Amino acid sequence: MLDSHFFSFSDGTLCCESVRLDELAAQFGTPLFVTSRQSLVSQYRAFEEAFASLPHFTCYSVKANFNLSVIRAL
Repeated sequence: MLDSHFFSFSDGTLCCESVRLDELAAQFGTPLFVTSRQSLVSQYRAFEEAFASLPHFTCYSVKANFNLSVIRAL
């Protein structure tokens, strides 16, 4: 299932935030793990809003995914 806000098809090619994934695969090789920064930040904000009325401290598990770009986005 595609998150239609951040992943889409353009001229029959899968894209993430308007970036063609076939071009990323050609540049970086496969397998390739692609994350939508906008989707990640959107989901994080939704989580924070859900708990806004409660005292909390949200921490990202670096062991779950040590991708520095993901960590910087959060």
